[in-house]
Amino acid sequence: MLFNSKRLFQTWMYSVSHSTLILRSTNTEDSEMKGYNIDIEFWGTQYMELPSLFKGIQIQMYEGDIPDNLQKFKVDIDNKIWHLSL
Repeated sequence: MLFNSKRLFQTWMYSVSHSTLILRSTNTEDSEMKGYNIDIEFWGTQYMELPSLFKGIQIQMYEGDIPDNLQKFKVDIDNKIWHLSL
């Protein structure tokens, strides 16, 4: 697992021109890292299937069995496919 947090994350921004996706956890008093926003940024985003709100998040990279519906995005050796779960 690359990243794990119990904080609340929101789909914050997607830029079509730069293919950039940002998920953000804003600073709250009850967060595990008080005083900090956490931004998770994905570059070269070609496909998204995600909720607008994550109550806790886990991020892992697919390394072996990539689901059939995502195989077409793995055409370039440098492309990474991430799995985000609640």
